[in-house]
Amino acid sequence: MTLDQLEAIIWSQARNLTSTDDLQRKTSMDAIRVAAVAVIEQAIVDAWNDAPAAVAGRRAGLEEVTQ
Repeated sequence: MTLDQLEAIIWSQARNLTSTDDLQRKTSMDAIRVAAVAVIEQAIVDAWNDAPAAVAGRRAGLEEVTQ
């Protein structure tokens, strides 16, 4: 899930957040919460997967500077 998709979910659920129906409001908050967690989890996975390349790039840069 991307930030754009999260934004779309928030906007689609926003009108329900002001509802007087507690169940509808809770369901909307749950949908937003699940989407936000998915975005955060994906960001962590992406960072973890990119870490070896980032470390290798830093090492290469340090080696250039020290030589």
